[in-house]
Amino acid sequence: MALDLTLGKIEMAIGPSPPDYTGYLVGKPGITRQSVADGFEAEQAINVLPDDLRAFFASISNRPLKLGHSNPILQNQVVRTAIHMATNRPKMIQNALNGLGTPGDTLMPESSPLWYAMPPYSPDDKNGDGNPFDFPPFTSIALEQFPEGDAADAAARTMLVNAGWAYDCATGNLQTGSEFPLCKAGKTQPLSFRYSTFNTEPWWETAARGVIADAAKAGIQFTLELLNGAQMYNLWYRLDYDVWLWDWVWTPITDTSLFLIVQTCHGIVTLDNDNGYCARDSTGKWTFDALYNQTLVTTDPVARRALSDQAQQIIYSYASYNLPFYRDELYAYNQLHFTNFVDFSASRAVPPDIGNSPIFGQTLYPVDDKPPQFTLPTFEGVVGQPVQFSAAAIDPQGGLLRYRWDFDAGHVSADGTSTVGGSEPGGTGVNNDGIFSNDDQGGNTATPTWNYAAAGTYDVVLRVSQDGGDFFTVQRTTVTIHAPATGSPKISGISFSPFDPTTYAGDILTLAASASDPAGLALTQYTWNWGDGSAVTTTTGPTASHQYGTPGTDTAQVTVKNSAGATATSSTIVPVIANVAPVLAPLQSQAVQVNTAQSFAAFASDQNTRDVLTYAWDFGDGATATGNPGTHTYTTSNVQYTLKVTVSDAHGHSVSSTATINVVADRNTAPSINGLTSSPSSTWTTLPVELTGTVSDPQGNALLWQWDFNNDGVIDKTYTTPLTSPGQSVVRTETYQYTTAGSAKAKLTITDQPPPGQANKTTFTTVTTSVAANTAPTLTALSTSPPSSIPGQDVTFSSTSNDVNGDKVSYTWNFGDGTTASGQTGFFGGVITGTHAYSAAGTYEVVLNVNDGKGGTAGQATFVTVSVAGLLRVTTNPALPGKILVDGVAADEWGLTWVKIAPGTHTVSFGGLNGLATPADQTVTVTSGATTTVQGNYGVNGYLRVLTSPAVVSTISVNGVPRDDWGMWTAFAPGTYTVHFGLVAGYNPPADQTVIVTAGATTTITGTFTSNPPAPGPDPTTFGYLRVTTNPATAAQILVNGVAADDWGLTWVKLAPGTYTVSFGQGYGYTAPAPKTVSVAAGATTTWDAPFVVHGSLRVTTDAPSAATVFVNGIPRDDWGMWQSMPPGTYKVSFGPVPGYVTPLPQTATVTAGVLGPPITGHYVPAAIATPLGTATGSASPSTLSAAAPSTSGAAMPSVNSVASSTPRATSEPYAADGRVAVRRLEST
Repeated sequence: MALDLTLGKIEMAIGPSPPDYTGYLVGKPGITRQSVADGFEAEQAINVLPDDLRAFFASISNRPLKLGHSNPILQNQVVRTAIHMATNRPKMIQNALNGLGTPGDTLMPESSPLWYAMPPYSPDDKNGDGNPFDFPPFTSIALEQFPEGDAADAAARTMLVNAGWAYDCATGNLQTGSEFPLCKAGKTQPLSFRYSTFNTEPWWETAARGVIADAAKAGIQFTLELLNGAQMYNLWYRLDYDVWLWDWVWTPITDTSLFLIVQTCHGIVTLDNDNGYCARDSTGKWTFDALYNQTLVTTDPVARRALSDQAQQIIYSYASYNLPFYRDELYAYNQLHFTNFVDFSASRAVPPDIGNSPIFGQTLYPVDDKPPQFTLPTFEGVVGQPVQFSAAAIDPQGGLLRYRWDFDAGHVSADGTSTVGGSEPGGTGVNNDGIFSNDDQGGNTATPTWNYAAAGTYDVVLRVSQDGGDFFTVQRTTVTIHAPATGSPKISGISFSPFDPTTYAGDILTLAASASDPAGLALTQYTWNWGDGSAVTTTTGPTASHQYGTPGTDTAQVTVKNSAGATATSSTIVPVIANVAPVLAPLQSQAVQVNTAQSFAAFASDQNTRDVLTYAWDFGDGATATGNPGTHTYTTSNVQYTLKVTVSDAHGHSVSSTATINVVADRNTAPSINGLTSSPSSTWTTLPVELTGTVSDPQGNALLWQWDFNNDGVIDKTYTTPLTSPGQSVVRTETYQYTTAGSAKAKLTITDQPPPGQANKTTFTTVTTSVAANTAPTLTALSTSPPSSIPGQDVTFSSTSNDVNGDKVSYTWNFGDGTTASGQTGFFGGVITGTHAYSAAGTYEVVLNVNDGKGGTAGQATFVTVSVAGLLRVTTNPALPGKILVDGVAADEWGLTWVKIAPGTHTVSFGGLNGLATPADQTVTVTSGATTTVQGNYGVNGYLRVLTSPAVVSTISVNGVPRDDWGMWTAFAPGTYTVHFGLVAGYNPPADQTVIVTAGATTTITGTFTSNPPAPGPDPTTFGYLRVTTNPATAAQILVNGVAADDWGLTWVKLAPGTYTVSFGQGYGYTAPAPKTVSVAAGATTTWDAPFVVHGSLRVTTDAPSAATVFVNGIPRDDWGMWQSMPPGTYKVSFGPVPGYVTPLPQTATVTAGVLGPPITGHYVPAAIATPLGTATGSASPSTLSAAAPSTSGAAMPSVNSVASSTPRATSEPYAADGRVAVRRLEST
């Protein structure tokens, strides 16, 4: 197109390509370029016609809607919004239009008085709903444009995930941030759609592919359909598409009603609606149609503007339309054949396009054929007398003219609602054509007369046309008819043609006078004084002609005389110019191809606009031609000729220009592949490479690219790049992944696309990439602990990675709230954990992505729900320092003060205390926002103390179960028990005793042994000894096979040979060892010195006292603070959020055995806007345990030869000097 324009084959290039407009055509002789904004507006429409309306409208219209189909997923506004968010308008304009465009807002361009400027997207929360996304679907009506760009792609994906499209359609697994299309659970509702646009201009495809690539980032798959105009029309006719890219034509005067109809329900019937949008309320009323109807009857401009703005907001907010850009309309033209090209910015024009007719704001004239020239003055006359009309018209080409007068033409009223005057009301008239100003009433003459029967002002129209030609000129004036009066004649005006008279012979000037007589007397004489010193001319008619011989400004004068001898005189200025030679732009030297017809264009202009220029060509090889452009075929190659053109104006002036023409065998030379690279040059089977080709063509031809990525002879990808400047580099990069190890070769073939008559030239090259085998790492499914949590609570996610190649695996966590973490495993992968505390309730998608540094990647994702906490209050009866455990984790002591905890089912258990019966576990259900209360009722035991007299190594059994030797002292539930004394050599054992154990009391009995030296002891083959001690010595109850045996330890109790499980009761201030299985052998002693862990104390407070949840190692312990014994070690203490306050940072606490360390305090400071808090109640102050049970301290090794008269014992007392409970051992005898 651009080349044809410079050669004169075409006069105007409507819509030249952006590269031609910004490159090739710049500076070309005789070429004028114009760029006009706001002509065409791109339309990205989404088909939203639901099935019920499709069936309804098909039943009431002839539109073949039953042949079409709508994707029901596009009824979801989140999906539509995500599509528009993936439409990057600046990117489309830059890539597809070379920057020659403007981002769109809504329906009307800025040049329109109805333009509505949708505010640009910003993250501000404009409507105060707490959500920064103040665009559909989060607002009832659009407040701002859709966001765009890379961040918008990610935000669109997040929106879709939150709406349920969280799964990879291919695998069914949770998406990890790059998969597309996305599906809902079970591989349902895939986000996969058709994207339809034109195959006519390459920029359509470029724009579409940009949207497709960005939509993939959001999780949406588009399949591109490139269609011709008829195919696109059929899609529109049937409403049979998913998403398309088309365009609309608007002009600055397009009315509101005209564009609103494209979104009415009624427009579906009338073929105006092209995307099926039909707004209905709950009653079925067509609400947008009602708004449209208001625009038809509202005439007030302000009210109409308000309706227009409201309608555009509604359309935009529904998200079925997105208007990506207004395309700059490009024009270029020359004046080889036509003149009268106008400024399109001032006289708006819209070029033709697919499905649209061109709208031009101009009339073009051939350079050698121009329309007649004339003007009309006003006329006057008298009622009932012939009125003399006259026109001085000229055909610039010197041809004959025809005249067509209409003396009562009429005109349109000022308000545009009616026609004033004229002889054709209702469509009748002189020639019965119903057209005002087209009656032939005066005959074919320049000086007719016409009678008017009534005074008044009448419209007069004259149409002057070429006799046998194509062009005509129409002028309008008025005639005023007076009643008869007296006085001298009157001259209303003088006109003349041509407008630019010259001095060359034959360029005759004609003057026409408009004169009348108030009494209706005949005008008998016109006397003309030409103002150049020549003789006057006298005529009886109102026109006269004259030849001027000298350039300058002359005053021509006319004097008219009536039949009574009265006269009147008037004059006019006549500018006379000299005839000068044309101006000719230099011809351009060039190389042409032999035996190929060539066009040569000359660009000439002439100051004398009515000159008709002729062109004479001398091609240098003996051939000549006339006309412009000149066409010639050179038949001999490798010869240089001089091309000459001579331009003449037919009035004795001519000008010439020459150029050198080199005739070559074939002037099209092959393109060059200046480089083909692979990056990286060495890769793995899991890492794609970028293949970059740099190509240029000496002639700047369009280029056909053919990629054979694996050199197997099959073209994998092909496309054509447009014309460029000669020698300009064209760079294209393609991405390809080789899946087989080895040496991979890619081939690029380039074929130029020269003008017709020239042979295509092809070149190719290859590039080799070294490909090594690699297997992508794998990941197991993510585990979450705990499965539900509350704000501030640590949640730990875990997965195991495996890399069979032995690579270290880099990983990145995305916790779904904008927080990320990264790291690297050891060789071959390993366990990957990530711990995170969420600051707010919600459902978050957690994504773990790993890569091996070689392009091998894997991902896993899961959802975690952070719930609004429920409150759990736990008390004990009586109030005791027993540990409160929730789901097996010690939370606090003395109870829980309304701790915040995740909703759901939890198990509350209680720590044991010496002398007390531990409450049973309780299963409770916690509900968000509600308080669940639990009370643990401790039972009070009694103590049973058994002694022997004398002290002997007798096995004491209670209810038939051996408890300890030498005696025992331990807690029992209130009740009746049978105590039995085992055999001792040399003694007769006492009889069994029945004892009653009372709550809160100690029952002491003594078994009296009587001496009987022959009495046998127990058979040594029937028992072994079990000795259990506590380290440090602790008043813990010892249980054997789950049955309480004694406190403080077991003193060589005799047990039958076998296996036993030894465990310990809970007590304050220590952690007992895990149960242990021991074997007792006959005649042997089994000993276990059980290691106890002595606790320290951890106290956590808040300043100011707040209902903040205290977390220790990420687990909620209590609100308002906590204070409990803890095993020695290092702990992370963190604090939950409190409305209106800044959450303190986590702190590290060190707990030392037996030490009450300094309290850990979380300092809450008011936030910028604090939320008032209620009065804190806090935890009750810890109190002391009232009593502790006595415990045995130990005994000497049993011996049959010694009898102890007394045994050291230990007592205990409360110790609360530090406000907490501890145990202090006192030795006594």
